Amino acid sequence: MYLLFVNEDKIIMEEKTKMEKVVHKNVYEALSAFQGELQPIEKNSEVNFKTKAGELVNFKYSALGDVMKIIYPLLAKHGLAVRHELGEKSVECIVTHETAEGKEMKVSASFDPQNTVGGHTEGGMKREEKYETVMTNELRSGKLAIDTLKAEMKEVGAQITYARRYTLGLVLGLATEEDKDAVLFEQGNKNLANFAFNQTKTALEKAKVGELDTQVAFLEKELALAEALEAGTGKKAPSLGLKAKQYQELLVIAKARKEGKSAPITGSASLPDAPFEEGAPIDILSDEEVAGIK
Repeated sequence: MYLLFVNEDKIIMEEKTKMEKVVHKNVYEALSAFQGELQPIEKNSEVNFKTKAGELVNFKYSALGDVMKIIYPLLAKHGLAVRHELGEKSVECIVTHETAEGKEMKVSASFDPQNTVGGHTEGGMKREEKYETVMTNELRSGKLAIDTLKAEMKEVGAQITYARRYTLGLVLGLATEEDKDAVLFEQGNKNLANFAFNQTKTALEKAKVGELDTQVAFLEKELALAEALEAGTGKKAPSLGLKAKQYQELLVIAKARKEGKSAPITGSASLPDAPFEEGAPIDILSDEEVAGIK
């Protein structure tokens, strides 16, 4: 028996490996056995793109054709089959076991008056029930949204291919691409923290002298929370979500303002500089001096 695989417009005829069929009671037992035999799938394709925030992201992934080539024989061995349902706005992957069958199940019931005359019910209530055919021993990935209305056909095809690969991996438990979600999440948090830092820094530079005592007290509490959290002794995160070093730098600015000095530039090059009045004297503090200010 032969299976036909298409990869980069080349037709490759592969002889299907003969495997002894294994009988399972249900789809969960079959899926467990399938996952136990499946070896890691190589990630030979690569993609690069920019996020809305302008961050460059690149990762490797397993092409859909390569994935199918590996899993088809194992699926057949354990009595499993996969298919994709394409809707106008979504793609869904369904895994079916050979024991699957359609069963009629009641999905709702309601009571309606049999006869109503003059606002009064006569003849009792009529029970109405609705039934649907539900497939047993079948697993669904859930629908993944795609946009087939506004995009060009080439883009639609790319969306469908991605959706097929993604939902297939989801329902079978496959790792078909590098995990970059944690990196993106961390980068997003970093961007938010830098935004909060800049906003607070600007607010301190524009604050009235009478407001600085309150600002300093707030920052000192935030610093204590951040230090405890970074030391592993605290559980509560500071409300601005900044690092202890960032709070220390903000305290330097706030205390300098209280003493009537211009805002200093700290030794840290990882954070953006604050605006200063042209011609104003600038105090430059080292990281060691910043760390000593509480």
